[in-house]
Amino acid sequence: MEWCDETMTKYSLDQYIEKFRESGIDRKKVFELAENIKKSYIIDKFEFKNSTVLLVEDHTHHGSIIVMPLPFVKEDGLWKLTNKYAGDEELNSYLYYIPPLFDGKGGRPMDVNTFLGYKNPNQAQTQLDLGETSYTVHVYYGRTIDPSTFTAELNRQDVSEWFSPQPFSNEEVELPLQKGRNTLVLSVEGTRNDGKRAKDTDRLVFIVP
Repeated sequence: MEWCDETMTKYSLDQYIEKFRESGIDRKKVFELAENIKKSYIIDKFEFKNSTVLLVEDHTHHGSIIVMPLPFVKEDGLWKLTNKYAGDEELNSYLYYIPPLFDGKGGRPMDVNTFLGYKNPNQAQTQLDLGETSYTVHVYYGRTIDPSTFTAELNRQDVSEWFSPQPFSNEEVELPLQKGRNTLVLSVEGTRNDGKRAKDTDRLVFIVP
């Protein structure tokens, strides 16, 4: 606990301790939450007002991704984490959460497969109920995708214009479907963790009875 406290400015630490005291929560619970983090990456660094911000991306064991900005300032010659900008809307715009998703199984795990992810559907083939003639796909786009490379085909017809891919964004798109087997193919290029370019291509099938 002591080493954790030493990473914060005195003012931030005092506020941090007070909030836990008021809530009646043991501060050690924070370490239990940290155990859920599988991997962490520093994905950007930038100056913000009087601080230097590290943009950190955490991958959890449950499959979710959390992106958060951590502002640091110098105090007594050492870099310390500050909560001075906790309520700043501009800084908070960097906060982003991606729930556990179906990755489409189109690329290699952990990097390429994150270019495209799906809240719906959660499997490669989806059987619609009797009477249903459309399906709403909820797609998440990874942070390193190149939107200009995105393509979408439904039953071999180009439907790319139905989608609006942007890094670290998500959208719902309703697909009009025909009776029988329908195939949606989505593809986009992006940058892998090693800096190389790659393509993620996913094939989603929808069966209309």
